[in-house]
Amino acid sequence: MIRSVGQIIKEELVKSEVFEKVYVAELVFEALKHVLGEGLSSQLTIKGFRNKTVWIGTPSSVFSQELSFFESEIVKRVNELIGEDVLKSVRFEESWKRKRR
Repeated sequence: MIRSVGQIIKEELVKSEVFEKVYVAELVFEALKHVLGEGLSSQLTIKGFRNKTVWIGTPSSVFSQELSFFESEIVKRVNELIGEDVLKSVRFEESWKRKRR
């Protein structure tokens, strides 16, 4: 069977841990948009994904605390989208630290 270069690259990426991290991060962001709406989700950044946990950066610690109430819904939504339990928890943390004067 003849395969295109694009097919070969895609198959190799799927085997890669990097692909899994990017894919899960993208799904988490989509779940956040679904739960929070476009406006609020645009203020968030995906900081990392490891051991079935994704870290999300927020503009403030108060925002992080509020978002933690949506953790179970985000985990459930992402796992439903993927079709297996790839996400166990979501951690929110303030991304922008103010400089002290």
